[in-house]
Amino acid sequence: MKIFNWAEITSGKFSNFFKRGTSVTIGCFDGPHCGHKVLFDDVFEFAKKNKTLKGIVTFSKSSLLTKNSDNFLGDIATLNQRLSFFKKYGFDFVVVIDFNEEFSKILGETFFKILSSNLNLKFLAEGIDFKCGFKGLYSKNEIINLSNELNFLCKFEDLVHLENYDFRISSSIIRKEIKNANFKSVEKMLGRKYELDLKDCQFYISKNICKISCINQILPEDGIYNVILNTYRNLRSCLEVKSNSILVDLTFNKISRIRSIIFINKE
Repeated sequence: MKIFNWAEITSGKFSNFFKRGTSVTIGCFDGPHCGHKVLFDDVFEFAKKNKTLKGIVTFSKSSLLTKNSDNFLGDIATLNQRLSFFKKYGFDFVVVIDFNEEFSKILGETFFKILSSNLNLKFLAEGIDFKCGFKGLYSKNEIINLSNELNFLCKFEDLVHLENYDFRISSSIIRKEIKNANFKSVEKMLGRKYELDLKDCQFYISKNICKISCINQILPEDGIYNVILNTYRNLRSCLEVKSNSILVDLTFNKISRIRSIIFINKE
């Protein structure tokens, strides 16, 4: 899977790579979750029938962190986790955009014209509530009108609801469910257990207690949790979440570097 940044795409230097045409979906895809799978499958279906490349246009960090950082609970998945997921799913390429103040001012029409010309865009799959461009003013109707002009097809999917639950699947709801330690519903929405990537976190060990801090992903409410620690092997254990940090007792667990943590439930 090839990974491009926005500058590389706008440069037009990779037109030969995209000459077959592309089928893409756009979004942060924080999770990614089962609602996103519908869009991914649309991309794959079109690409198979029309022999195009399968791509994701995503962001290095959530736009919510830029727009409303005070109320942002944290990431569901790190960029490394998301890229790993996209690769396993079978995407041919990913465009990673740094959602900064400069990028946030790009008009939706301009954004799609850049994608159309530089990615040789043939198909777009999005949720019915998708918005983009300056102040999120560019949405379904505008995109459909522009697609006719730029000669690409688009498909907008209805929101996906979680079976046996009275709410739709969304990243914002998953964040709240993680915060409230409702890991069963989180697993249903993600299609897998919630996992913390500790690659860029800080570790402090004192008196058999390992404190892990600087975690950018969402942590559940303070308490004791049953988890699986991924070191050189998977180890069932428990830990304490306290004040936006994680405390692991090493007294009985001779643990080397903890690579990731999978939450099972609260004690």
